[in-house]
Amino acid sequence: MLNFENESLVDTRNLILLEILLAFFSLIVLFIEFRYIFKPLFERIEAENTNLGETVSDISESKGELFKSTQRLDLSIEAINAGIWDWYIPDNTEWWSDKFYILLGYKPREIPSTYNTFLNVLVHKDDRETAKKAIKEHLVKKKKYKIEIRLKTKSGHYRWFESVGQASWDFRGEPIRMTGSINDIEEKKQFEAQIKQDEQMLRIKKYELELALEELSEIQKVARIGTWKVNLNTMEAFWSDEVYRIHGVSKGTKIKVEDGINYYREDFRPVIQAAIDRAIEEKKSWSEECVLVSEMGKEIWVRAIGYPVYENDKLVGLRGLFMDIDKERRENE
Repeated sequence: MLNFENESLVDTRNLILLEILLAFFSLIVLFIEFRYIFKPLFERIEAENTNLGETVSDISESKGELFKSTQRLDLSIEAINAGIWDWYIPDNTEWWSDKFYILLGYKPREIPSTYNTFLNVLVHKDDRETAKKAIKEHLVKKKKYKIEIRLKTKSGHYRWFESVGQASWDFRGEPIRMTGSINDIEEKKQFEAQIKQDEQMLRIKKYELELALEELSEIQKVARIGTWKVNLNTMEAFWSDEVYRIHGVSKGTKIKVEDGINYYREDFRPVIQAAIDRAIEEKKSWSEECVLVSEMGKEIWVRAIGYPVYENDKLVGLRGLFMDIDKERRENE
């Protein structure tokens, strides 16, 4: 009995020792696992958490920059009053900005944003071939796409728009996307139309004036009456064709005031000079019958009529008529 108890006690101590050894061995194993497995794992997780934090921070900053860029783009688009369109060619889908719809009088997405809607519903029938040709030449030949076309608004009326765009191509040269804008140029086109109308009216008026001047020249020739004017700043005289003819001077010859006075016979020069002085000093018109000596030395009776010309109450020149009355005077002598 005593031996059995002793053996049991020895076995118990051995078991306790074994458990202690196992516990010690487990601690060693745990230490090794922590040192070579868990610690690097914790360090990697911590590093990844740090990188993740930096990535989140970078994404936040990028998001802020993206928001600023988007806002800047939106403001720029609003400033130029443009409607933006984006055409993804492989599946023939389009996107139109809200402004695109608004420029045409529609609410956003009120009508389908498709190439078919644009070309066959919105574009004026007389402008469709222009639009199709310009788009094709841009996609195939990479020619610049910028056209002026009429688009139908929701009210049913057409307005002029400028449509511009730029495509992108894949490595094979196939177009994959085309993006652009439309701008309302109705006021510009109306202004251009008004200018053309005004130019046409000016051409008509010019033609009518030329006819009137031609008729006036014929009338002056028949009536032997010419017109003249004097610029008092330069003292240069301007004669009509009939005045040149009466004086026997080549048309277009430059004449000064003193030259005109010297064509009168010497005894009539003081009369004309006094009439001019009264017009300048006393603002009086005149009508004098005098003898003119032409360039060929022929004496001709003429009636010289003149009056002062004012601009803003300031005397700037003289103007009048020159009449050949030689025939009448000689018949009455």
